[in-house]
Amino acid sequence: MRDLAWRGEFNAVLNLFTSFGYFPSEEEDEKTLRASYRALKPGGWFVLDFFNAAAVKDSLVPRDERRVEGRVVVQEREIRGNRVVKRITIGGDGEARTFTESVRLYEPAELRALLARVGFTVQREFGDYDGNPLQDFSPRCILFGRK
Repeated sequence: MRDLAWRGEFNAVLNLFTSFGYFPSEEEDEKTLRASYRALKPGGWFVLDFFNAAAVKDSLVPRDERRVEGRVVVQEREIRGNRVVKRITIGGDGEARTFTESVRLYEPAELRALLARVGFTVQREFGDYDGNPLQDFSPRCILFGRK
């Protein structure tokens, strides 16, 4: 996603469900946006659907546990600097596997600035999937940028 082969071929590029911010640096995240920009036709749309950092910080559940198909799934979450880190442990049958994911906590203003730096003009923004306005503690930060 940081080096897409397409150039000026698409009317829209979608980055949905917080599939952004996983790279270890802002520079690598920016490469993703630049590649999306290059893939778009002039006037094309880029849609970025990201969690709202303020809402995540406010409502972070440090730990939960549930059973899935006879296995225990434990999720532990914490904020480390500007990232939310989640450790997932799946146990059962005498063994456990652990996975860790880390996502950058971009504030809406930071996302707008990144999009502008790449060349997008943010023309619409929403705070949830129902199209409500983006507010301080909206659950989502959905930005529509135009090339």
